Amino acid sequence: MSTKLDNKIFISWDQLCHKITVSGKKPSSVTGIERGGLIPAVMVSHRLNIPYVTRINKDTLVVDDMCDTGQTLTHMTTGCSATL
Repeated sequence: MSTKLDNKIFISWDQLCHKITVSGKKPSSVTGIERGGLIPAVMVSHRLNIPYVTRINKDTLVVDDMCDTGQTLTHMTTGCSATL
């Protein structure tokens, strides 16, 4: 079950992996935004058996540890599309 606190939603690893699985998207790889996103990206990579990469490709799932304004993800994924 997700928890909401101070306009933030906290989800478990199982919930995150489930959302990725049922999204209908099939990422070919996963990467993390340096520092905070590296550990979550590696955990998703292991749990879903998706290769971890250091470059963003067409079907790469980009992971970060948190998203407040969305500016980091927007900057890192310019020209990419995302669902989730």
